[in-house]
Amino acid sequence: MPKHTKKRSTIKRKHRRMKQHAEANKKDVGKCQTPK
Repeated sequence: MPKHTKKRSTIKRKHRRMKQHAEANKKDVGKCQTPK
């Protein structure tokens, strides 16, 4: 089973979500995720 294809699509989705979360976190920090 090719893992790369699945992983790549997942990462793309994750990155897109991270971007949204990052913008939201700028307004209220640490609501959804805890900053590293």
